Amino acid sequence: MSAWGTYMEQEILKISDVATLKALSSPVRMRILGLLRNGDKRTVGQISAQTGIAPGSASYHLQKLEEVGLVRRGDYDEGDHRQSWWETSRAGIEPNPDTDAASGLEAEVAIRRASAQSYADAYGRYLNSYETIPREWRDSEIGFDSVLSLTPSELKSLQTELGDVLDTWRQKSRNRSEEAESRSEKDGDERVLVIVSGFVWSP
Repeated sequence: MSAWGTYMEQEILKISDVATLKALSSPVRMRILGLLRNGDKRTVGQISAQTGIAPGSASYHLQKLEEVGLVRRGDYDEGDHRQSWWETSRAGIEPNPDTDAASGLEAEVAIRRASAQSYADAYGRYLNSYETIPREWRDSEIGFDSVLSLTPSELKSLQTELGDVLDTWRQKSRNRSEEAESRSEKDGDERVLVIVSGFVWSP
C-alpha cells in the first residue's frame, strides 16, 4: 500500500522508523501531508484556509511532521517573507516496520487506520458539497466493488496491473497540466482523488 492520503506516485518512501510511523497515524497529518505533496509550498494560513483546520492545530501537526523529517520549512520568493512556508517530498509513503517487533506492527495498524479515516473524510467532504458539484462530475464518479477469490500472488498481480493503469493516467494528467500551463488556460479539468483498495474481505 502506498501514498496514503494522496495519489499514487512513482517514487515510494519506505518508512521503518516507529516514531515516524506514529507521527503519521493521524488523519489530520495525512491530509496536511497530502495537500503539500500535491501542490506548492504553503503557509499555515493557506493550509488552514484550504482545509478548515484551525491555524494553531495546523501548526502543531506541521511541527510533529517536521520532527520526523516528513515536512520542512522552505524559502519562497513571493509574498511576505516573515511567514513560514512549508514543503514536503512528492514521494508516496509505504510503511515498512520490523514485523518481529510489536511496536512496529502497532504503528503500522495505526497508520492504516488513519489512512482509512482520511479516505472516508475526503469522501465525506465530497458529499457535503455534492449539490453544488456539476452533474457531469457527479455522473463520472467511480464507484464499484467486487469480492474476488484470489491467492496472495494473484492479489499482488492485480495491485501491479491497477498501478500501471493509474501510472498511465497520471502521465496523461501531467502532460495536460503542462500543456495548459504553456497556454495559461485550463481545459475544464479538476483535481480528482482516485483510491484503489484490495484486501481480504470480512463481511
